[in-house]
Amino acid sequence: MSASPDTEILRPNAAGDEATLAATGEANGWECVDEAITDGFDTYVSSSYSSAYKRDLYNLPASAILGGSTINSVTIYFRCTYTTALAYAKPSLKSNGTVTDGTEVNVSLYTTWTTYSQEWDTNPADEEAWEVADIDALQIGVSLKAPSGKVYCTQVWAAIDYVAAPSITADAATYVAQTTAQLNSTVDDDGGEPCDVRFGYGDETQTADNFLLYDTVTSWVEDIYTTEQHPYFEASG
Repeated sequence: MSASPDTEILRPNAAGDEATLAATGEANGWECVDEAITDGFDTYVSSSYSSAYKRDLYNLPASAILGGSTINSVTIYFRCTYTTALAYAKPSLKSNGTVTDGTEVNVSLYTTWTTYSQEWDTNPADEEAWEVADIDALQIGVSLKAPSGKVYCTQVWAAIDYVAAPSITADAATYVAQTTAQLNSTVDDDGGEPCDVRFGYGDETQTADNFLLYDTVTSWVEDIYTTEQHPYFEASG
């Protein structure tokens, strides 16, 4: 049994490293495309009468995905329309200093907004699996081109498909005596798979980084001598 994936939606919250598209309805391009519910022609970015692509990149808020999670894919959505023929758009992203444009789409429905998307299973900057650090530093955007008219984009957002890292909660100790106690824990987001739980101990001045590791077990441990020591738990899949 595999863990069920979750999806995190991230929308622009600040300007990125490029801003070459015209903004309408707001002062900045990212403000024109950040809404969760589309507002169509009220706010948008656009390109007019240009045979070369123009691109905007936008920063994203901090991801809530915890370190150790598995990132399955990043999908960029962009909602566009046009007012004359020959209008094109691409999703864009910047990761690790590298800008990548996705596959060109022909924006084909006149004055009717259409949502397009492209999924990346790996980070195109290095062709390696996505990492949480990549998401934290990611910029997304859109590239537009309209050689004989005008093309518009009213929304851009990213959907991060991921499997959460297992987490552990220390429950109340039981069978507590002067020199012994049974430590109990609850493991979350394990996907039904075996999950090792490590524990350590140390005095109250120590942190999780320098606790003394005592053993590796599965889901619970017992008969640990604590005296003045404080237990610490961590989980790994």
